[in-house]
Amino acid sequence: GANKVAEQLNMNFVKADAIHGNKAQSARERALENFKRGLSRVLVATDIAARGIDVDGVTHVVNYDMPDVPENYVHRIGRTARAGAEGSAIAFCSPEERSELMAVERLIRLRIPVKPVPQGIAHPAPGGPAPQAPHGGQRPHQHGGHRPAQPAPAPGAAQPSPSGLPQHPMSPSRPPVPRRIAWRKHRR
Repeated sequence: GANKVAEQLNMNFVKADAIHGNKAQSARERALENFKRGLSRVLVATDIAARGIDVDGVTHVVNYDMPDVPENYVHRIGRTARAGAEGSAIAFCSPEERSELMAVERLIRLRIPVKPVPQGIAHPAPGGPAPQAPHGGQRPHQHGGHRPAQPAPAPGAAQPSPSGLPQHPMSPSRPPVPRRIAWRKHRR
């Protein structure tokens, strides 16, 4: 669930906290406060736990999966680009979730651009299932949100330094990235 996603991000040097219904209220409040203050770069939240959250400065919302209820997509992406600010929403969508994607598109009356998962990141997380190619040999797809945007680099991905060598994402020589990301883990 949400804890596993946050753990994987932390293991890859991206400071993340998780909130979900099974977490004590005090732990949820602490995680949210860490995110608001910038102590956590990523907040992983289930749909229920994320309701009513209002955090300024969220530039990206990443949907770990497509919601079963199309209206939940609107609630999820509403956390970014508030008050005219720019933001991006990205949704990971497996071929099996194609009908959920189409239901969201009908609801918002917009076509969501579909992009293939960039080569090299379509590998399973440790302990996760191996990715399966959909019919026709195509790769799984990634969907942009309601605003056209360039795909953002993977959270925590090492960026080249001026020397051309990759830097560690949490390197003290690298200034903190102001970008704030909220991950949504849909609870089934």
